[in-house]
Amino acid sequence: MAASKRALVIGASDYEFADNLRAPAQDAAAMAEMLEDIGFELVGDGVISDPSWTDLRAAMKEFRDEIEEGDIALFYFSGHGLAIDGKNYLVPIDAELASEDDADTDLWDLQEVIDKIRASGAGKSVLIIDACRNDPFAEVTKGKIQRGGLAPVGGLPGMFIGFATEPGRTVPDGPPGGNSIYTAALLEFMALPNLTITQVFNYVGDRVWSVTKETQLVSNVFTFGVDDLYLNADENLVRRPKPSFAPVAVASVDGAATKSITLIDTPEDSLVEGPSEEILELAIAYVTAFEPYLKTPVYGPLGGGREGWVVGYGSVLDLHRDMSVSKDEAVALLKEDLRSIAGETNRFGRNLNLDEEAALLSFIHSIGIDRWRTIPVPSEKFNTSDSNEVFAFFRRESSIGVAGEEKFSGAQLRRRQAEAMLFLGARFTSAAEIEALDLIKSFEGLELEAYKDVVGVWTIGYGHTGERAFEGNEISEFEAEQLLIDDLLPIRAAVLELVEVPLTTRQLGALVSLTLNIGTDGLRRSTALKRLNRGNYIGAGEALTWWEKAGGKVRMGLRRRRAAELNLFMTGLPANVVAEAQSGNSAAIIDFYKSLPERELILSPAAEARIAKDGWESFSQRERGRRLLRGSRRMTPAKKTSPIPGNLDLDDEEKPGGPRP
Repeated sequence: MAASKRALVIGASDYEFADNLRAPAQDAAAMAEMLEDIGFELVGDGVISDPSWTDLRAAMKEFRDEIEEGDIALFYFSGHGLAIDGKNYLVPIDAELASEDDADTDLWDLQEVIDKIRASGAGKSVLIIDACRNDPFAEVTKGKIQRGGLAPVGGLPGMFIGFATEPGRTVPDGPPGGNSIYTAALLEFMALPNLTITQVFNYVGDRVWSVTKETQLVSNVFTFGVDDLYLNADENLVRRPKPSFAPVAVASVDGAATKSITLIDTPEDSLVEGPSEEILELAIAYVTAFEPYLKTPVYGPLGGGREGWVVGYGSVLDLHRDMSVSKDEAVALLKEDLRSIAGETNRFGRNLNLDEEAALLSFIHSIGIDRWRTIPVPSEKFNTSDSNEVFAFFRRESSIGVAGEEKFSGAQLRRRQAEAMLFLGARFTSAAEIEALDLIKSFEGLELEAYKDVVGVWTIGYGHTGERAFEGNEISEFEAEQLLIDDLLPIRAAVLELVEVPLTTRQLGALVSLTLNIGTDGLRRSTALKRLNRGNYIGAGEALTWWEKAGGKVRMGLRRRRAAELNLFMTGLPANVVAEAQSGNSAAIIDFYKSLPERELILSPAAEARIAKDGWESFSQRERGRRLLRGSRRMTPAKKTSPIPGNLDLDDEEKPGGPRP
């Protein structure tokens, strides 16, 4: 039986002791109507309007009681929200908050909402918080809230959390009689059929970023188990596109003529023999890292200011087709797309290397040939790989970019950033590694002027403590981004020298983030690495979270970062594989890694050597024990490299409830 979809929708506008808000009443009403249209059952009369603390408690209890095991649960709140000492609160209309000691009695703890939904038995859950407005009790909180807004938060398996903006940032109220910018985007894209939760919120983020002229960046918390969540699944959708496209080239989905589809933006004169397989594979890695996989056609915004029907990994259709493509078929379509535009990269007046060619193929695929042909040929500085010119060129031509600005975030700008980095020879070949980069940036924070950290070390950019960090120095966001990449690349290499088992790209990113804090020596002696190299992936993920103390105290910022790293580490592992691994069946998790596409799998030198000698079965925990008894701990010796110190002075790991085992 299909899971039911249940929602609790709350809007708080008319406050008794805080500034009133215009948008929440309209936001909640519109959200409730849309959710009903796509099949959600709503708690109460549809909208919980202007709730008191007691009303919130009663509504949450009713919501939890109505959820049945396996249901999809959605919680939406529009109103005031604030964070005190790193703890997030939603504000009911009767909150007075005479002192910050009253927070737990006057306000509604967001973590309590998360915990109650977890305890409800919901199969998958979505929390949407449009509450990142200015602190309504600033006189009471007295600077406990840095820059206003909400604090970072970690999710739980099977849960997605969306915030209107980044941690620590605020957004304005909506216009009179209208919706907030964030909720307006939600209403537009959540209603579209056959989009995964990832696709919906990528579109939402792009729309908000564009509408606000690159000033409001949404914040999402993805956890493993939500990758395949559809809010509005419709197997029988047949819609005609708004634009009219002329078909110009044909590609087959599965070799059957009856299932051929028509791609667009491919002029006859650009159909050439095409680039090498190596270039195509690299370009495919980048496109699939940023283009959501669409099993069935979806109508929506495209790069270069276009709209249209797309399927697979951004393959554009001339009209809607009642069809379905597998991931392998989608990659085959993408390869044909890239071959068809290969002739377009010859505008630079010189031969391009492999990285440059692949970067441009990904770029042109995103913005479309028509847009590409309107772009002026880059300057000679670009042809000599001036890094600032390269970054500016790729960013400027994003369909949501604004020339002259130095903002990188948002799904499209992250892609432009990755393409520019590839053009310059720095490969980050998966969305997961970009996810890790964003995670690190969100916790490190950005400072464009050099400053001394809490222990007196000169720091600049995203936690950079190297030669660019000195008194009086200032850098741009471009330079901060490049310094972070320069800092992370040797850490990435060092992690791969220490890890002896297969990894997903997300797991590598989580380990890189941890190692940036604790250094390579910290990782070398960590329980996480020891468990990982024994094939105990689930236990390794748990041990990541033990590095949360500094100066003998648990630091909430470290705890949140470790939770985010754990989420990243576990994301993508199917629930059944996790369950099998937890029950002791290590073969199931090894079968999972063995089945991964090459672009999603990371093999360290030691892992590659072991596969070559003993095969994949050597990674099971049982076989691992036998190999240890034989005295063959490692197939290839670790390189003797200089240790890389962490950028924080952390205490050693400590298992909850006792010292490090």
